[in-house]
Amino acid sequence: PALQVRLQEAVASLSSALGPARLSNYYVSSPVGAVRNQPDFMNAVAVWQSDNVSDSEQLLRLLQEVENSHARKREIVGGARTLDLDLLYHGVRVRRSDTLVLPHPRLLERAFVVQPMQDLFGANFTPLNSALNLGEILRLEEIRVQGIRRYSPRLASDAKCSTDV
Repeated sequence: PALQVRLQEAVASLSSALGPARLSNYYVSSPVGAVRNQPDFMNAVAVWQSDNVSDSEQLLRLLQEVENSHARKREIVGGARTLDLDLLYHGVRVRRSDTLVLPHPRLLERAFVVQPMQDLFGANFTPLNSALNLGEILRLEEIRVQGIRRYSPRLASDAKCSTDV
């Protein structure tokens, strides 16, 4: 439950600046990437429709401020962290800078992002940077093998997890 509370607090902090959010179900997933010997991650996707922050870099700074206010700790790149807020999209903006790439370059490679997006937008939604809809992406072998599980309080008490939204 502490992990879910941390994510809910982060969403509430962002909602105070951006307005109400739509939030997916919570999911637990095994680590993806180079660092595999670490706790599972808890993940969700939140969506805001807001004109309060029009600049993508400013929105990224807001996410980083919320991470810092929740004592974000990351000691190893790709390793466990107490809170990780990623900017996946900012409207239909496409951006590539030293600090930000939009849409997020790996979002469609991660079941822990695609499944929560499907919760919010439905299986027939086709993301900005894809020829496939979310349902088709979730059926790809490289996505199916990632081991994402819908969160339940019993599961959370049985496993150590780090958070990701």
